[in-house]
Amino acid sequence: MSNLSDTSVILNGEEIDVDSAINDTYRDIQGYLNTTQSQLRALAQAEDRSEGFRYSHHLCMTIDRNIKEILELFKDLKSIVKQVKLKPDGDDDRMWQAGFDIEFANEHKKKI
Repeated sequence: MSNLSDTSVILNGEEIDVDSAINDTYRDIQGYLNTTQSQLRALAQAEDRSEGFRYSHHLCMTIDRNIKEILELFKDLKSIVKQVKLKPDGDDDRMWQAGFDIEFANEHKKKI
C-alpha cells in the first residue's frame, strides 16, 4: 500500500508530493472561489451603493482574472489525475477501459 507522501507529481515545473499538490491546489481554488463570490456580490450591489462605473469595471477585470486563475488550477488538477492514475495491466484492462470510456461518455452526454 502506498502512502500519499511517497508519491510525487510534477506541477508547474516542480516535483511535489501528491498530498501537497492536492491540498495546495484545492486551497487555492477555494480561495479564488470565495474571493470571486464576494466580488460578484459587490458588483451586483455597485449601482445601489453608487460605486460608479470605474469601481464596477475594476471588479469585472479582477473577477475575470480570478476565473482565469481558477481555470488554470483545474488544469493542474487534471494533470495530477493523469500522473497518479494507474495504467492498464494488459489487453483485458485496455479493452475494458475502451468500453467503459464509451459508456461513461454516453451516460454523461445525456446529463449536459
